[in-house]
Amino acid sequence: MGSGASGARNNDVAQPKELINPKLEEVHTELLGGGCIIHEVENRAITIQQLQDLVRNVETKVKEEKWVSTSPQALKPVKLKAKSVNLYDLVAWLVKPATAARRCSYVELVATGPQPTRWFTSHWWGEPVFQFVTCVVKHSEQRRLGIKAAYWVCAYANNQWDLASDLVANPAESSFRRALDVAEGTLSILDGSAIAYSRVWCNYEMFVTLEKAKSASHLFDIYTFHAHQPRGITDGITEGDMRGASWWWEDRKWTREKNFPVNLAQAAMQARVELAEASVDMDRIHILNAIVGAEDLNQTPPLEHECYDFVNTTLHARFALATFKLALEAGLPLESHVRVISYSHIARIDLSFRSSEVLSDHVLMQLSSSLPSTLRELSLNVVACKQLSNQGIQALAHALHQLPLESLHLDLAKNVLTDAAVQALAASHGSTLKHLWLSLGHLASLTDVSGECVASALPTGLKTLFLAFVGCRQITGKTLASLSKSIPPTATHLHLLFGDCHLLDDAASVQLFSGLPQGLLELELDFWACSQLTQAMLEALGAKLPSTVSRLELTMGEIPAISGVYGRRYAKRELKETPPVLLQALGHTNVSIEYLA
Repeated sequence: MGSGASGARNNDVAQPKELINPKLEEVHTELLGGGCIIHEVENRAITIQQLQDLVRNVETKVKEEKWVSTSPQALKPVKLKAKSVNLYDLVAWLVKPATAARRCSYVELVATGPQPTRWFTSHWWGEPVFQFVTCVVKHSEQRRLGIKAAYWVCAYANNQWDLASDLVANPAESSFRRALDVAEGTLSILDGSAIAYSRVWCNYEMFVTLEKAKSASHLFDIYTFHAHQPRGITDGITEGDMRGASWWWEDRKWTREKNFPVNLAQAAMQARVELAEASVDMDRIHILNAIVGAEDLNQTPPLEHECYDFVNTTLHARFALATFKLALEAGLPLESHVRVISYSHIARIDLSFRSSEVLSDHVLMQLSSSLPSTLRELSLNVVACKQLSNQGIQALAHALHQLPLESLHLDLAKNVLTDAAVQALAASHGSTLKHLWLSLGHLASLTDVSGECVASALPTGLKTLFLAFVGCRQITGKTLASLSKSIPPTATHLHLLFGDCHLLDDAASVQLFSGLPQGLLELELDFWACSQLTQAMLEALGAKLPSTVSRLELTMGEIPAISGVYGRRYAKRELKETPPVLLQALGHTNVSIEYLA
């Protein structure tokens, strides 16, 4: 939102009466549509299509009406160009003239009914509207939201003729907070100098966003306009990344994010909410008092407070994490990133270094030492990192042992690691862990020592287990036997991937099936190219599958006695009909089966 929260710059700009041409009101209204009345401000989000129409309107009007800058720094009238018009200019020249007759918000002028907020946008009014819209459009494309996706933008949602009704004294009751509370995520759009984070309203929006992210799946994406293109860093994988095999998704995410300007993150990592400014000083006073939890919002806010520290360190850490790989690949010092992460109170970290040629044991040690004690969810992808060894993984394991993690997602595939690294990781699992996702695929040196260690160390309260030993050709039935004795009875979702573990046999798989939890809801088994298996394994699975299972996914391609051998790669697996022997063994059941071969 930014410095325009309370409207234009008060007496710093030409007043609406000087800018409004009465003859233009009918033109604007006719051009933009009849409109409607939307009482709930959180339902006044603006769609992609409406934003694009707005830009086209600006391109036409800026020349026809000879718009000039509203900047108070301009000593004489400065003609505006379409791509230089900012929100201060737009509100004065288009939004208020267009809505003058109805005294309504801009969205109520162009909409035909309520437009619920899907994403909340936080930004600075001084940024060019063209750049802002370009970033929003790119964001909607990347997340596959469509042109009807609605973004809440204060300038268009608030009634610029009656701001007092939307901007109440208590920020927690303001239009911004109401929109944030229903949004699925916050889109922070940064100007080239990160001025947005020197504005108190933007900082308040970040405060609410980060608070929501602690207990809900509220997303936080960051975009900017750089080198004539919109650049963005997203909170996790997006729908636009999900093309083809899942192991390429992280690569696509990195490809689109690697050109994000690191200097913006460095500027954001210096922001301090207590020093932020506002166009109206009472906004600053109210917001700072709201952040510290003061009963009197009008009192002079404290100069220092632990709540300021929370906002600052959490915001800094989010940017440090978002740009950690960017800084690493650029060869920049990581000390500031590591420091702000360690000082923060964040609960979730999601980092991918897939195929990095510069991630070393030293860097992983730095990162591991910075993990905050508040961390509850950790996702780390270090697939095919050539400089990584046991030493780095053991340092990570030492750090994890001290954390009350509830969810751990580690992808260590295609590295030069041995049983010693896996033993250290297995020993790090705490009793608080509920969801474990561990990929050890294609670690050629691993033996049953790793399999037995992982199995014996599974936390007793585990609900979800994903375990992959794909391509670990020294793994035998001993690992399956250990799992049969160790899978917690609390587990409801089980994913076991042993593709190309050619030493596995029917006896080992039957033993595994005997240990399946009786409350299991979902089971995925991957035995691709496990050449010793026969249809007796399928018959045993059908006989021993818990009745609670509602979904079963099996990958059984390239097995001589089950699917035949055709020399196909794993990526070429196809959905096939379920083998009759399995269906017969299952009997009458409602389980949904996905059989791949």
